[in-house]
Amino acid sequence: MSRVRVDVARVRKNIAAFHSRAAVPVRAHVKGHRTVEIARMQQEAGACGIAVTRPQLARPFVAAGFEDIVAAWPWRDPSVLDRFAGLAADCRLSVHVDDVETVEILSRAARRHGVRVGVRVQVDRTTDVEAIARAVESTRELTLDGVVGYQALLSAEDALDRSASAREQAQHLVESADRLRSGGLPCPVVAFGGTPSVDALVPGITELGAGAYPLGDAGLVALGLHELDDIAVTVDPADAELMADCGQPWHPQPWVGRGDELVPSHICPLVLRVPLLHTSTGESWPVLGREDLQ
Repeated sequence: MSRVRVDVARVRKNIAAFHSRAAVPVRAHVKGHRTVEIARMQQEAGACGIAVTRPQLARPFVAAGFEDIVAAWPWRDPSVLDRFAGLAADCRLSVHVDDVETVEILSRAARRHGVRVGVRVQVDRTTDVEAIARAVESTRELTLDGVVGYQALLSAEDALDRSASAREQAQHLVESADRLRSGGLPCPVVAFGGTPSVDALVPGITELGAGAYPLGDAGLVALGLHELDDIAVTVDPADAELMADCGQPWHPQPWVGRGDELVPSHICPLVLRVPLLHTSTGESWPVLGREDLQ
């Protein structure tokens, strides 16, 4: 059986360092490890909640007692939104929404399950933020939690310009929140996403969503956010095929060597490829939500 090994001391060190570095509370996007054990470490270190992309991944975290969950993708599929709404009876759920039509779909799903669901308006340059916010406020089943944005690094050029572009995007997000408030709408949360954005937050951002920092990867090393020795996950060279899809746009090589072992350039695809993470303390942690692949 292929084995991915995790150094628990490095995980704890990475979590503590990142939370100290962030100027605002961190929301732990669990796609970077998919384990209850690491999520609990993040929670103990002050994470304000967790984020997921799919209901399949949210469900076991709800069952494990996590109470503050964000669906961090602007789904428009009614079946996906219905499955998320079904979880809101057992947790405080907020969902990213980026168009007006989705508001009615999510409202119907919440009504069907007899729950209230929060909405974070996902902002980009084309989003009609006020129209979505007013649509949310017109429903009985939804609550306007705030706005959210994300810095996507899609090329090597994006990576080189990441600090300036992140500040620009974060400032646009803050201005969007201010416009909502000036129009009489609530906007308590102004959340910005992306581990590499930790040093580019601007006043007015209230929360940072980040996923890769506990285990780390060579992509973060290339961006200057980690040292190679900080990476908490290693793979035996005999299992290098597990990392075939782990390249990053700014670091296309899928892995790098560290001593006799390999470390991935992108942690998220790697954890989807294995059922367990084997730890330096002799435990085996289940990787949750792998039905995403099925």
